[in-house]
Amino acid sequence: MHIINLENFNKIIQTVGIQIFEEEKHDGLPFSITAKLSLHNTGKFHLTFKAYITEEMVGISENNVNEYYVTWELITRQIKNSIEYIVFSGWSDVESGGRELRQFENVKIGIRKEYFIQLLLRFREQMPEFFTKDKLKNIIGLENVFV
Repeated sequence: MHIINLENFNKIIQTVGIQIFEEEKHDGLPFSITAKLSLHNTGKFHLTFKAYITEEMVGISENNVNEYYVTWELITRQIKNSIEYIVFSGWSDVESGGRELRQFENVKIGIRKEYFIQLLLRFREQMPEFFTKDKLKNIIGLENVFV
């Protein structure tokens, strides 16, 4: 896991877009004809964010010139050197000029918990109907943070 420092976190949040969506489970076979009929919501939510970043910001190269619009999914929390981090895993979307961004696939980044929680609380102030308390307390990886 590459730790995102405060300077890079502040750069990332300038272009960040956050999405929270409810997890769905299949009662039957996920690829069957009746798959859509067997979907049900679990009450748990996934959180992703998209932002412009450089490879250098996330520790995969020294390239700090080219910016890429990358999706990151919140997967867990982790403590390192007595500091708690929110851990995200990179996706390789086709978002930047039609190119797959394989260099970011499964790259793990850690953002200090207090930085990210403050960001979510600011979003909640701006859009309380989207960032409801029920959603926030049921985000996978943030269990028991918003009680």
